[in-house]
Amino acid sequence: MAKHHRKTNPESEPLTRGFKKKARTRQTLVDAAIRIYAEKGVGALLLNELAERAGVSNGTVYNYFKTREEVLQAVGIELAN
Repeated sequence: MAKHHRKTNPESEPLTRGFKKKARTRQTLVDAAIRIYAEKGVGALLLNELAERAGVSNGTVYNYFKTREEVLQAVGIELAN
């Protein structure tokens, strides 16, 4: 029997408590990154500083963003909306 894996899209996920919390955490990280970029410039972002500013652990940051470039992309999308 073939296994089917459904790709999930955040917009199609049910709004469970866990999903809402993840969305809030991600938004908190993006907001903190925007503040850091505004204060220091794009090249100055350090993921450990992002964690500190957002009030989360370093591991939490890496759960959402693996690189500074991913953070920059998320900020760009946020500012474009």
